[in-house]
Amino acid sequence: MSEVRPYARVELIPGKLEVSVFHHVIQTGSSRLPCWTYVTKGLRGQQQKEIVMTLLQGSDLEQVPLQDPLHFFVSLYVVASHGRRVDAGDVSEFDPEQSLLGRPAVLYMPAQSLEGVEVPEPSLAAILLVKEDLEAAKRFGPMRMVNRLADAHAFYPFPPWSDLGRLGLSFAVTLETSLLSQLPICGHAMARVVGGGDGLVLRVDPRAASDLRDQMRVIEATDPVVIWTGPDSGSVKVMVWNPDDGIGSSELPTPYEESEGIEGCFVAIFPGQEANLWRRMEDGFQVLLQQETWNELRPAILSGRPTRVEFADGTHLDLKWVREDHSKLRRAANCGSESMAHETSNIFQETPTSGIDGAPLESSVAWQRHESSFSPEDIPSEGLVDLQHIVLLTPEDEISDRLESKELGNFTRAVHQVVTDLFRELAADRPQELVVETRIQPGGTVGARLHSYPGLPRTLLDHLRLELMAMKGPSISDGSIAFEAHFLVWADSMMLN
Repeated sequence: MSEVRPYARVELIPGKLEVSVFHHVIQTGSSRLPCWTYVTKGLRGQQQKEIVMTLLQGSDLEQVPLQDPLHFFVSLYVVASHGRRVDAGDVSEFDPEQSLLGRPAVLYMPAQSLEGVEVPEPSLAAILLVKEDLEAAKRFGPMRMVNRLADAHAFYPFPPWSDLGRLGLSFAVTLETSLLSQLPICGHAMARVVGGGDGLVLRVDPRAASDLRDQMRVIEATDPVVIWTGPDSGSVKVMVWNPDDGIGSSELPTPYEESEGIEGCFVAIFPGQEANLWRRMEDGFQVLLQQETWNELRPAILSGRPTRVEFADGTHLDLKWVREDHSKLRRAANCGSESMAHETSNIFQETPTSGIDGAPLESSVAWQRHESSFSPEDIPSEGLVDLQHIVLLTPEDEISDRLESKELGNFTRAVHQVVTDLFRELAADRPQELVVETRIQPGGTVGARLHSYPGLPRTLLDHLRLELMAMKGPSISDGSIAFEAHFLVWADSMMLN
């Protein structure tokens, strides 16, 4: 293996703190993202984990790395020398008149391995937050926001880079509708909650015990409590809940194909119930407990001892105290989607993965081609938009139970027309790949997710998503019907700003 050499080394505090700067590329699906990564050396002398900060290279970062992070690292060193240290899940929020590269806060998460970068262990990834991200992290804990980022970029466990051109994630509907907005909340990034066939496992690193205990003690023993958790190091899927996109709950695959269970962002415990039960709720788990059961579980959390709670359905909740090996998280590969195929003999094409988030389509039987009178000849390939193929994400038998094929064809034509109208007035230029995932929900409401490559402007994609969500879909009584439309769009991304 060739030696990794930094672009530059900068001594910030002679003999005490230095920073290595690496210029490298992060591969995510079919995209290659050039980045500058800053890695500290010397914070451990103040009992502070080293910091890894990655900035996506843009027009302002093409020639040399920015110096703003260097001043931030010096500040961290000084603060740590006075006994104030940060760890995974913590947020550094700046004074209103200050910021770091225009961002109001930094979130710390366990660092990932990065090809072409020397990442020390243990170390923390420093992620720059915009205002909307910060508000969500403060209200719900960081994982809801982090999983939204992972879903948006199809990169697990989270995109390690900060994009200075990124707009904030939308949380307006989430803040209004989430049950978590009404409940007391505590938690730690070294806690994990995973659900499976046997029930739930709440796993807490003993190093987080005192912090979690201090947070829980201020919450009344008879009140419900939300415990937010950090990223798991081995779940096969993670939950994403995004009512702001009109889709609601979804699942993001991880690289751990042989593992079992799904990772939640929190566990919400409601004492004083008639029976012990659990179920999924939003992007986490709801646990209903009899008061006497909670009176046994709560002291176990406060004292740091393991215990088991039996549920009425025969499953159970295991509380475990396990020192985590974050190297598992750092070895995780990204879940970027593969580049999209363009050659197809039928507009409804079978495909093994989602064009939005790279998720595998689980069964070769379930994802059969949908036969209908709707054919490629029915859609004119004109102007700047060419519909390549459509992938049905809902099994054929479920579609036929909920909707006539003619209605699905008519709605797909309408989606194509919305995309065509958006690009109609632009001059043709280089081709861009565009994937539109549309979900028809009961009552005809429509949810939409988008992905493009090399990359259409976020403002344009947001406008298109809102246009699609304003459509009236065919009426279905229950369940949903989802499909992906894969387009080639001949447009210069610079022209669309």
